[in-house]
Amino acid sequence: MPDASLADVTRTSGRLSRSHIHRKNTLMAWIDIIEPEVADERLTNLFEKVRSPDGRIDNIMKIHSLRPRTMQAHLELYKATLHSSPNGLTLRERELVGVCVSAWNECHY
Repeated sequence: MPDASLADVTRTSGRLSRSHIHRKNTLMAWIDIIEPEVADERLTNLFEKVRSPDGRIDNIMKIHSLRPRTMQAHLELYKATLHSSPNGLTLRERELVGVCVSAWNECHY
């Protein structure tokens, strides 16, 4: 097999999909997910709740697809952290903290 750190490898079989994501030529771990197209009704409803305004579902949410209750908990934590009042920071300040932390961690989100 060619250098796996440079290869973009994706395997799809049935409901599960595995993909290798690359960062600085380093092969990262993959996590099985259930794709939205084959999700059951409960998972489909959760995917709709976490879908971005442009229609995407972030990978960080897709990794919860095998355990929908953790996706629901992630969504509730996100809303409580960023969108609840009262809060000591404005929404803009909270988003800025998220951007700064992501940049520091070299995270593309």
